[in-house]
Amino acid sequence: MSYAKYAAGFPDDVDVDNLIADGSRFLEVPGFWAAHYLSQTMDDEAFVDKVWGLDRVAVRAVQDRLSDPGTWPAFEVDLGVGGKLVVVYRNFDEDAGVDYLLVPSNESDCLRVATTEGEYEGPGISWPELMAVAGGFTDPARRAEVLLLIAPMLGDVEADSPAAISLLTEALRLTGAVDSVEEMARLIVSENLQWEPASWYVTESGAICCDGEASPRNPESACALEESELIAVSNLLGGADR
Repeated sequence: MSYAKYAAGFPDDVDVDNLIADGSRFLEVPGFWAAHYLSQTMDDEAFVDKVWGLDRVAVRAVQDRLSDPGTWPAFEVDLGVGGKLVVVYRNFDEDAGVDYLLVPSNESDCLRVATTEGEYEGPGISWPELMAVAGGFTDPARRAEVLLLIAPMLGDVEADSPAAISLLTEALRLTGAVDSVEEMARLIVSENLQWEPASWYVTESGAICCDGEASPRNPESACALEESELIAVSNLLGGADR
């Protein structure tokens, strides 16, 4: 798994191409989903462990594996429009976190639309875009995985709705959640440790942007993507079709 532009952002002595490895094996590991959310958007360990009916030791073991500096697990999601979204556990000793990348069909390029932990940037996706990406999968189990995999970069004032909570509740149950499931779904759409829910809008150029202060998808933010990149992101995430 190689993403040249992404790798170029690290010191020369960090062999990113060899560190990044397919993380799909984690999707079936008990404790992965609890670890995924505790690593990024939530800090109430007892609550999140309870949602999936797991003990702290089991979830901590998965967290340790996900954050091992010797391997950077990456999860690819095919966008069906000539590109993919990649979630990378950036286990860099000096600046660890989770990056959300959009990779066009030309894998030499990529755009980071969100990152959690450390110098966080986000939100990176709106609720309609999240639905468009997950909706591209017909298998309910895979659709649930995709939805929950990328939901940590969600931030949308419109997402806190009964319909959204219902969809996430179903996805959580399909991934093994057994307790306080609806409450967990509500927290996913309405609360995030890193940023407040943002308002989303379409620019004159057709880019879907937000007003998140630290979002690459806010043209006014310090980490803003260029206009052409904002348009490319919108197209890759299905924004052009809505």
